[in-house]
Amino acid sequence: MKRAWAVAAVLAVGGLILAPKLLSTLHGASAMKAAGGIVGWRKPPPLYAPIAIFNKASGSFAFPVLAALAIWGAVRGWRRARTAVAFAILWMWLPPLLMVAASYAIAPVFVERYALSCFVPFFILVAVGIFAMPIESARFGALAIALALSIGHIVSYTRKPHDAQYREAVAAADAALKPGEVATVLPPYAIDVVQYYLPAGQRDIARFATMRRRQIPRC
Repeated sequence: MKRAWAVAAVLAVGGLILAPKLLSTLHGASAMKAAGGIVGWRKPPPLYAPIAIFNKASGSFAFPVLAALAIWGAVRGWRRARTAVAFAILWMWLPPLLMVAASYAIAPVFVERYALSCFVPFFILVAVGIFAMPIESARFGALAIALALSIGHIVSYTRKPHDAQYREAVAAADAALKPGEVATVLPPYAIDVVQYYLPAGQRDIARFATMRRRQIPRC
C-alpha cells in the first residue's frame, strides 16, 4: 500500500507542471459563471457521476457484469499483488473523484474525456476477475458473457442518434449568418475545426472570440 501511494504521489507531483494552466482555466470559468457568461449553463455533476461514467462507457447491461468481474478480480488479486491492485484502484477512481471535487469547489469540469485513462485499470481488473475464476469452464463462460454484452452495447450505440456535433453546429451557424456578418469561435482554439467544416469559399467568416460577433455554439 505504501508503494501504491508513493507512485500516486510521484504522478501527482509530475502533474503539477499543468497546475498553472489548469488553475487559470478554472478561475476564468468560475468568473464567467459568476458573471452569467458562456459557462453559466453548466451544472455540477451528481455525486454518483464517478460510477455513471463507467456505466455510460460499458453499457447498462454490460456494466453490472463487468463491475462484478472487476470487484472479484480486485479481491482475488489483493492476496497476490496487493500493491498492483491498490495502484489500479487509485488509477481508476482518482480522476473522476477529483473532477467531482473540483466541480463543486471551483467550477463544473466533469468531462468524460478528461478521465479516459481510468478505464484502463477497470478493464485490467475485469480481465483479472475472469482469469481468477476457480474452474476453466467458468472462465470461458464469463469471457463469453462479457464479450457478448460489450459487443451488444457497441452495436446499440452505433444505431442510436447522437447529439449535434461540430458539423451540425457549423451548418446551423452558417445558415443563421446574414451577408457581411462573421461568426465568433469560442474557445479560440476551435477555429481550425470550425473552418474545416465550413465550405471552402466561406472559411474567412470564422473569427476568434476577441471579435464581438455572432457566436457558434460550442459542442
